[in-house]
Amino acid sequence: MLLPSCANHDEAPVPETAWEKFVGEYRVTKLETGESYTMKVSFDTLPITGASEETDLHIIYENFDNSFDSLVGQFPNGTPVDEKQIAGFSAPFGVYDDVGHRWALSMHYYNSFDNPFLLPSNTLVNDTILFNFSKSNIAFYAGDNVAYYSCECQHLAVKVE
Repeated sequence: MLLPSCANHDEAPVPETAWEKFVGEYRVTKLETGESYTMKVSFDTLPITGASEETDLHIIYENFDNSFDSLVGQFPNGTPVDEKQIAGFSAPFGVYDDVGHRWALSMHYYNSFDNPFLLPSNTLVNDTILFNFSKSNIAFYAGDNVAYYSCECQHLAVKVE
């Protein structure tokens, strides 16, 4: 005699969204100096400037460059699941670091066609991001009473958690 039974149908796992793949703690090495630091990446929805009730998804870097307590970056909203490139910094010109000095920051984009031995810049590849960016205080160093500094920086971030 056969008795009817309820079949156990496992549902297919929901694919992780692109932004969820970035979330975590990273061990970062400044390739220009060899200095290492830890950075956390999270996401938040922030109001769109000039829009009354609209929000946009932004990437939040905690301790970026071992200099910025909390730095906001742009992330392309509504991208496909496999989109892993960071759109850029949302930091204003003259963003303050954690000791009160002002900086100009901008991301630079290179791809493997430029140098096939490098990771594509500002893109999550497996658990690694090669950040390529400029950091300069040329417009602010006199007013901030600090030494001039400029860097075409490369930081290699490897997700540890």
